Amino acid sequence: MSAGARALRADPEVLDPLANPAVTRALPGLRAALEPRAMAQHVTRALCAPGWRVVDCRPGKATLVPGESAIVRLELSARRGATAPVARALVTARVFRSRRAWGEHA
Repeated sequence: MSAGARALRADPEVLDPLANPAVTRALPGLRAALEPRAMAQHVTRALCAPGWRVVDCRPGKATLVPGESAIVRLELSARRGATAPVARALVTARVFRSRRAWGEHA
């Protein structure tokens, strides 16, 4: 930090995208993408092979792409069956403003 610079402390609510009505209007699916249980179910349906399921999902850093989408980092733990060892993965999910926007991106 330079001699004239000072550290800034931001109120966590200022940095919380879900506390910003403009963000939640632009990306209505963002709230679900940051909800661990909802994303565990969604990722299980979308990515897991038969017999596998996500047993723990921890949404992390969300990066907003203004006017387009958000990218959310997910720390996953998945298991095949009830007693198999847990496999861990770090994946990213992209949240679009609408299904149409998703289709245009694909």
